[in-house]
Amino acid sequence: GWNVIDLLTVGLVYLSTILDVLLCGLDIGGECSSSSESIEVVKSLYALIYLCMGVKMFYFLRGYSNSSFLVNMIIQVIKDMATFLAIILIVTVSFSGAFFMLQKDPESDFFLSEASFGDIFYSLYTMLLGETNLPESFWQSGIRLLFVVYT
Repeated sequence: GWNVIDLLTVGLVYLSTILDVLLCGLDIGGECSSSSESIEVVKSLYALIYLCMGVKMFYFLRGYSNSSFLVNMIIQVIKDMATFLAIILIVTVSFSGAFFMLQKDPESDFFLSEASFGDIFYSLYTMLLGETNLPESFWQSGIRLLFVVYT
């Protein structure tokens, strides 16, 4: 558990530093001439490092009597939620696939909507969070029944 987070954090720091030097050189504070996609990769690595450092901070807070109970309680709640989250993921992926297939016009190979599977999955995920402003494609007559079953 925690050793993996420690190794991941150190490895990501080295990897992001090497990529940063390779892409932008040693000119600290200067303008980087690399493509925006490669700079986005390094930024994503930095964001992942911050998340790993936050998890490590949780680990260190377990050593103090004032915060150890709370940290252990949060860890236990996350462990207990794992099965529920797996079931929610399966249901959301299944309904995303169903909505995606219902968008297909049986007369041709073209889709009635430009929404991809990922767009539909994201829309269903935001519905789980309480979003009610849905795209027009959710209100087609064939999809209404499936929408009612999902909600």
